[in-house]
Amino acid sequence: MVLFDLSGCGKSEGKEEDSNLLKQSKDLKAIINYVHANYGGDTYIIAHSFGTFVTARLSPDNIQKIIFVAMANKDTSGNSIKDRIRSRGGTVDEKGTSLYPRTSGGIQKIGSSFWLELARFDPIAEVRKLASKTSLTIIEPNQDEIVKRENREGYDEIQNLHYIRLDGSHDFADPEQRKTLIQHVSSILTA
Repeated sequence: MVLFDLSGCGKSEGKEEDSNLLKQSKDLKAIINYVHANYGGDTYIIAHSFGTFVTARLSPDNIQKIIFVAMANKDTSGNSIKDRIRSRGGTVDEKGTSLYPRTSGGIQKIGSSFWLELARFDPIAEVRKLASKTSLTIIEPNQDEIVKRENREGYDEIQNLHYIRLDGSHDFADPEQRKTLIQHVSSILTA
């Protein structure tokens, strides 16, 4: 298992405000190349929230199974993200640096390239392409407080895509719901 932080996040190098879908997908590509060069066997990806967009944007080859948990919002205008930023007291500046107060207490900086790259992204088309070349499962939390149900419609209509709805919040914070999520992920990976 390889866990990593994207550039500008956590303990990784880079500036958070320079990050966008294209840069993050290149980070993921570097990790996949590292895994393929250093480890044998099948490669699986489990992505959560915005990480699902990063994975779909890359649309990697030679991945046996991909699981998306709490698929990101198909509204790539960014309106729902902007609303969430503002509702938490943050500021949105599409031409400069947006400031997003996180539940951890930190402030995430979002640069202008994030909004530009997001607007160019078509998540339904990218997920459709990905589902055509790998085993792809989306696990949707029924009580997702971050991604509204109307902004998730359309994913469940994609051919060759397995779609599962489970009780849980966006982060599956409840221990019993998280346990159920882990059991589903485990059964998908070992099937």
